[in-house]
Amino acid sequence: MADYTARVALASVLSDGDSSRLRQRMIYHDELVTDIGAGIGLFGVPYESRDPDTMTITAVHLSTVDTDRVLATVDDEIGRIARDGVSDDELRRSVARWSATMYRDHDRLATRTRAIGACELLHGRGELAVELPGLVAAVTSDQVAAAAAALRPESRAVLTITPAGGEL
Repeated sequence: MADYTARVALASVLSDGDSSRLRQRMIYHDELVTDIGAGIGLFGVPYESRDPDTMTITAVHLSTVDTDRVLATVDDEIGRIARDGVSDDELRRSVARWSATMYRDHDRLATRTRAIGACELLHGRGELAVELPGLVAAVTSDQVAAAAAALRPESRAVLTITPAGGEL
């Protein structure tokens, strides 16, 4: 479970909030993408499938930006985290943003009920849906670095969607 929650924290460091690694670099600094997000699970909802789960990174960019450049930049940021880790402050802020979003989502009864039901069906522990923020908050910088190091370009799949007409 520690590896799983480390990947949740890594996704948060990468893309949760305007100060996240990928948003800062790819939107505000390099201006490569118009939007970017990272999450665990095909729909970005942790524990709604069994571990190991898929980490997805979704980038929206203009057709004038080469997809390989976008991928290289993502790889570079993940590599930096694997090599240098993240500061305790950066990790704490990212996890706090992620937790706030989860609490806001779970404020809706239907969302909370689905999360509890999925955790019960898949993991035999419905209470996991409520415990998740605490589990992610307990993740260390070293665990996030290890989660980043486990992501390898040769084990990923890339799906490129181009709108009709080829322009975005």
